[in-house]
Amino acid sequence: MAIDLVVKDRVAETTASTGTGDVVVSGALPGARGFASLANGAKFTYCLEEGTNWETGEATWTSGTNTISRDLVQSSSTGSRLNLSGSGATISLSATSRYLQALIDEIALKVSTSVFTNYVITNTNNLNDLAFEIAAKTELGHVGLQVSRSSGAQLQIATGAIHANTRTDLLVVASPITLDLTVAGDLVNAATRTTNSWYWLLLGKIGPTVVAGLSTTLAKPSAWDAWQIVGAMRTNATGSGEWDPFMQSGNWFFYDGEMYSFNSASTTTTEQSVRCWCPPISSRVKLYFRGLGPNAYVWARYRNVAAGTVQKLIHTRPTHNTLDEFDMTTNSSGVVYQQFDTAATWDAVATITRGFRCPIGEAGHV
Repeated sequence: MAIDLVVKDRVAETTASTGTGDVVVSGALPGARGFASLANGAKFTYCLEEGTNWETGEATWTSGTNTISRDLVQSSSTGSRLNLSGSGATISLSATSRYLQALIDEIALKVSTSVFTNYVITNTNNLNDLAFEIAAKTELGHVGLQVSRSSGAQLQIATGAIHANTRTDLLVVASPITLDLTVAGDLVNAATRTTNSWYWLLLGKIGPTVVAGLSTTLAKPSAWDAWQIVGAMRTNATGSGEWDPFMQSGNWFFYDGEMYSFNSASTTTTEQSVRCWCPPISSRVKLYFRGLGPNAYVWARYRNVAAGTVQKLIHTRPTHNTLDEFDMTTNSSGVVYQQFDTAATWDAVATITRGFRCPIGEAGHV
């Protein structure tokens, strides 16, 4: 996300626009300024509201037509673009949490990697303390370190910094690190390359040298002096095991997901195992749920053990998308169990599991 977006106080207007496209504004709210106070072509983050529904994202202002283009939808109460009805909607210039987080991350990274090079540091403890104070201002307690899949067997850690489990050592990645499943030295804690398995991506130190490794157990490698968690990834069944495609956003990791579709004839009220796409640890997960059928509500129960204690109860109705986020402990295969209170009200239901929150920077609590 670019951080050179326009920010102004009290800019909000009504709109009678309909549909999911551009918004034409029709007048400032009481006590607010109109978007005409922005320069033509100005880009900004916005909040669009209609009734109890809302949408946030990035937009562009066109003064000649009083139009706001919804360039990038970041989040919404419905899980998709708002389909405006033309009745009582408002749109405001709003600094979204994602924009503010990107701004904090960029400032912190510039300070930690650039400003310090202009000074002579005689006390490394002071440098560590200052860098930790900077990192602590971000949501995740770290700066940068974005993880990406560079090939079927390779992962790359981008530049950045994070404190080790001891909170006295700062782990700085000055240039990108590549880890490869085919390289034995990149596997730690006696891990081997295998299919359909979760691996922890660890960062650490051996003496003054920053190192990284892939582990199937969540523990500090014996040869390392300090360590930290920076991600968790899963291999698939391709060949000897290749990385499933994923996307990282902060401490959330998202996968393409699997759709679990059931019909009333085969599902009844029997529990179904659903892959949660998260490692076997207590994680915060995101789950998308949709049903097709008569206009009746249904309860969906989620357990981490078959017939065990209910960990989450979701109430929804057909033709509605439900995005839920909750804490869940999965079994060793990353599976949870789903059960509906009745099948008779449904023609079909579908569950898509997408992402989990990784405990980045929490090695000190393991």
